[in-house]
Amino acid sequence: MHSPPPRRPSPLDPRSHLFFALCLLLPLFRWQRPAALALLAAAGVGYVALHRLPVRPFLAILRFLWPLLLVATVLHLTMTPGHVLFEVAPLHLWVTREGVHLALLTATRLIGAVWIAHALYRALPPEALVAAIARLAGGWCAPGHHLHHALWVASLALGFLPWFADHLAAWHSGPLDLDTRLRCLIAAGEQEIAARAAAAASGALADPLAAAARLRLTATDGLFGLAVAIALVTAGYLQRGGT
Repeated sequence: MHSPPPRRPSPLDPRSHLFFALCLLLPLFRWQRPAALALLAAAGVGYVALHRLPVRPFLAILRFLWPLLLVATVLHLTMTPGHVLFEVAPLHLWVTREGVHLALLTATRLIGAVWIAHALYRALPPEALVAAIARLAGGWCAPGHHLHHALWVASLALGFLPWFADHLAAWHSGPLDLDTRLRCLIAAGEQEIAARAAAAASGALADPLAAAARLRLTATDGLFGLAVAIALVTAGYLQRGGT
């Protein structure tokens, strides 16, 4: 079975990771003021620094996002009504101030959301995230409930993330053509599925409920939560215009 890439032990409980991701993602898609978004970005940089995550993978992600960013930017610039900055009369196209604002805001939100998800993936094993959800859900995850079965499925599915990331990183390497790469990827995926199915049948996979029962919050989690809360309150104040 595929072994996930080694991670530095996180000083935080998995629930703190989940708290951080939700606290940044929800305001990211609601707030618009640059000062508030910049403070959210500062909180994200602090999270990356705390876990000593390399910066290069974050920049490499932009290679996969640029087509979507390009389409969104063109649509916003050419189809948003408002105060016209300049116009291409023969083509009946115009660029508005509101269109530029929406294009920048959409790019910021898309890149920010992907970077937050990537930071969470690099700092926390996927199975630990499932354990955090199980601990927060409490009795709803007891054996016999539908959510208990869903947690097992989620644990199996999220376990494929490191495998998929490694294969995606090697996608462009080598002289193989696209058809050969696809066949190799499908064959490797079938082997990985068979290995995980055998591990699940033998009971070798970690029980999400057992992992959830071992979770403990520490003083580090309290300080981290306080810092995130202060950043969010300050960013919310800036979002309201500082009034």
